[in-house]
Amino acid sequence: MIEPKRKSIEEIFNSTEARLVVPVYQRKYERWIIQVEDLLTDIVETMFNENNKLFLWNFIFDVSNDKEYSIVDGQQRITTIAIALIAARQKAKDINDYGLVN
Repeated sequence: MIEPKRKSIEEIFNSTEARLVVPVYQRKYERWIIQVEDLLTDIVETMFNENNKLFLWNFIFDVSNDKEYSIVDGQQRITTIAIALIAARQKAKDINDYGLVN
């Protein structure tokens, strides 16, 4: 029996155990702008919320290969979050705020 494990988005992105892979059977990345805006708005609102927690729904990974974790469900959300983090890092570099980049 497969035992589910709870991990934060930080743990997923900082993992050095395996790389994330989107299987070829997944639909292509096609986020409607409203969905992306909603997700980013939720993230920003959470930053200023006292409990500072945001539920991003479940992500399901096939971890049968210990070098590659295939994203079974949640690939569009995880891709959007990764793009947003990359954009934020680049913006911090552009404005020379190196305290935000590390």
